[in-house]
Amino acid sequence: MTYPHIRPELRARIKSIVIPEAGGIDHLPDDVAALTDYQSGVG
Repeated sequence: MTYPHIRPELRARIKSIVIPEAGGIDHLPDDVAALTDYQSGVG
């Protein structure tokens, strides 16, 4: 999802995680902090 009208100072703090379409979220880590190290396809 994209939000084009975000202040630059907030935009710099946003991290994106690409999840393959129809891949679901069940394979994502439960710990939100672990998402910073998440790599798609590695599990």
